[in-house]
Amino acid sequence: MESRMSRTNRVLLAAAASVTLLALAAFAPSDSRVRADDPVADSMKSLAETRASALVTVKYVLKGGAAGLDEDMEMEAPGLIVEQPGLVLVANTYLGGFMSRFGGGASLTPTDIKVLIGDDTQGVDAKMIAKDGELDLAWIQINEPAAEGYPFVSFADAATPDIGDTIFGIRRMGKFFDRATLISQARISGITRKPRHIYFDSSNSIVSLGLPVFDLHGKVVGVGTMVMPDQDEMEGLRGIFSSREDFQNTGMILGAEEVVKATARAKEMAASGKSPDEAAPAPAEPKPEDAGEMEP
Repeated sequence: MESRMSRTNRVLLAAAASVTLLALAAFAPSDSRVRADDPVADSMKSLAETRASALVTVKYVLKGGAAGLDEDMEMEAPGLIVEQPGLVLVANTYLGGFMSRFGGGASLTPTDIKVLIGDDTQGVDAKMIAKDGELDLAWIQINEPAAEGYPFVSFADAATPDIGDTIFGIRRMGKFFDRATLISQARISGITRKPRHIYFDSSNSIVSLGLPVFDLHGKVVGVGTMVMPDQDEMEGLRGIFSSREDFQNTGMILGAEEVVKATARAKEMAASGKSPDEAAPAPAEPKPEDAGEMEP
């Protein structure tokens, strides 16, 4: 009798344990539920999988007569393919733009340009077709594009985030780290329309010059830039400490619509046969003190 009761108790206990485990499993979050509840993680993974292929490395030789830069220098810069036939966007700063603008008239020219795509270590020949020093952008066209074209980031369907919205920067590490993709997260901390449409990132660190920034849904917001006054205006700010701080450690993102318009101007200039050095940027928004001079 005791043996039969003991056996019955064991069966009942086992059944109760099974029911308990099933109940716990029902309430425990599955992997899919965890991912669904973490849109930031989903966005970061998606960007790494779908956008990184449009990031390239631009190799070039910088020539020019600037103080301390008498010898040609072999350089690398990050770039972004913005059109399938191989139009690459690069920060003009990397191509000698900063020295040309603030180096006392020194002029530097990128030559022997090659674009490294994917795992390519040799690169394909390319040339600079236009630049916009005020927007800190330059455009490089691959000479003989691949028949199937290249992965690219379109700026046509862009995001217009508000202050506080989550954004992501994307870049590749250097050759030593096998050009691994890095995704960084921040929030929009400010927005201005003058002198250009520029967003500012809260971390001051996720923005890479010339590379894209995306919103939570994978839409492009703009590209990292360095919009600054010219040398004379910067000299005038020396006595205004608070104004000078505006240009220190600030993550600037040039709005996508500005990039679209600038790219259209760059292509028009290239088609007209003008030299990249003749590039004429679009007029900036009027300064507040000039507003009274405008006609209604």
